[in-house]
Amino acid sequence: MHRPLLRGLLLEFAFRWSTRLHAGAHAGQPAGCEFRGTTFLEEFLNDRTRDARASFAAWIDRFFLEFRRTHPPSTAVHAARLLRQRYARLVPVPTLARECHTAPVRLARDFRGQFGMSIPQYQRRLRLIEALGRVRHEKIEAVARSVGYRSTKNFYRSALPS
Repeated sequence: MHRPLLRGLLLEFAFRWSTRLHAGAHAGQPAGCEFRGTTFLEEFLNDRTRDARASFAAWIDRFFLEFRRTHPPSTAVHAARLLRQRYARLVPVPTLARECHTAPVRLARDFRGQFGMSIPQYQRRLRLIEALGRVRHEKIEAVARSVGYRSTKNFYRSALPS
C-alpha cells in the first residue's frame, strides 16, 4: 500500500517541479524547445526493478543531465554562482565579467535583469546572509572579518538600512 502511494506522490512532485523549472528557464515561454522533462517520468513510473526512492533519484540525475545540456546557465547565473563561492571577497565587476567571458556593462545589465539588484548589492546580501547564520554562535568581530569586512563598524554600516 505504501509503495504505490510513495511512487505516486514522487511522480506528482516530479511532474509539477520539472514543468515549473522548465517554464522558468524560458520565462514562461518554453515553446519551440526540444527538451521534454516529462519524457523521463514514464521511465520512473514504470521502473519496478528499484524502489520508488531509487527510481526517483535516477530520474533526478537523468533530468538534470539533459536539462543542463539543453539549457546552459545564463551569464548572470554563472556570475552569481562564482559570487556565492567567494562571498567573503568583494569581486570587482570587471574581474567577474572577464571570468564570465563577457563585457562588464552587459554582465551588470543582465545580472540586474535576472536578479533585480546590482552585483555589489548581491555581494552585500551574500555576506550578510552568511554572517546572520553565524552571529548567534560566534563573536561579532570574528564573524565580520570572516565574511570579508575589515571592521565591525563597516559590518554594522552594511547591515543597517540607510
